[in-house]
Amino acid sequence: MITIIVPVYNAEETLPKCLSSLVYDGVPDAEFILVDDGSTDNSGFICDAFCAENSNARVIHQANGGSSAARNAGFAAVDSLDSSRWIWFVDSDDVIAPGSLTSLDKYTKETEADAIHFEYTFFKGTDVPCWDNSREGCGSIVSGPEFLSGTYSMRFDHYLWLFLFRSTTLNRLEHWREIRGFKKLCNEDYSLFEDLVFIEELMQSACRSVLCLPHEFYGYRQSVLSMSHVVNPRFADSALRALRYIDRFDVPDSDCRAKELMQIALFFNAYRVAGQDEESERLRTVIRGEIEHRVRMFGVFKLPKRILVRYVALKSGFGDIVLKRRRASR
Repeated sequence: MITIIVPVYNAEETLPKCLSSLVYDGVPDAEFILVDDGSTDNSGFICDAFCAENSNARVIHQANGGSSAARNAGFAAVDSLDSSRWIWFVDSDDVIAPGSLTSLDKYTKETEADAIHFEYTFFKGTDVPCWDNSREGCGSIVSGPEFLSGTYSMRFDHYLWLFLFRSTTLNRLEHWREIRGFKKLCNEDYSLFEDLVFIEELMQSACRSVLCLPHEFYGYRQSVLSMSHVVNPRFADSALRALRYIDRFDVPDSDCRAKELMQIALFFNAYRVAGQDEESERLRTVIRGEIEHRVRMFGVFKLPKRILVRYVALKSGFGDIVLKRRRASR
């Protein structure tokens, strides 16, 4: 059985298409849990209507706590000890591909892996995703550490919506977190890069193997309003803390430089999200210090060109000028 958990917050414009994509295949034993995370628009009513029309769907209404809190509420509502149950976290502004549930349902019955990873396509606004429906290739199985190594080198993505997780695997992660004094499955302290933290913890503690499929099963809607594009010091602070948090996890020597390079690149994203006003000056200074320290340790002239260009722009002040102009033009 596949259980799809959808965190929902003020998504009235995109939610109907998201929900329509979930029921397109008509997989009989699929289950849908919608978590209305304190929406102030019509999202809650849309969830109620969907559940009234689909007996295999239910909705949880709760006060706003963020996407991680919504995911936790959805996971708490399922039987995590059922080894035949798989969990898919789908964002309310995205869609899943036609035929994806049918295909994934087949894979869940055949694989011994703890998780299934697949590909995605981009689309904008009201556009319809252009799917690659070839579905050729049966994929390959890698170990948890191998997958984590692949995220450092950007061979694999760490976004939660690109995975099906066996529920017992998530239950092991939740137990691992409880032993270390954390509460619940997902860390609710992060509003940006929370997926990065989740996958680092999961692959280090609970996931033994991942079936990696070359098929596009997910449609990601690009938006200028997404957290990674909106200027918000709170998001930048979350990114700073998340990147520092994953420092505590040991990796093989062969992965150290790739992980460090990934973190440097993501610190640049955090710097951009912090903004350019006086109030965010302290936060920008801290993030800039992290970048400069890590670049010194890594070696300036060992940086790939794409990151070296950003570093030179940061050191020269040109990068700040560009960011200010971009903000002023919006």
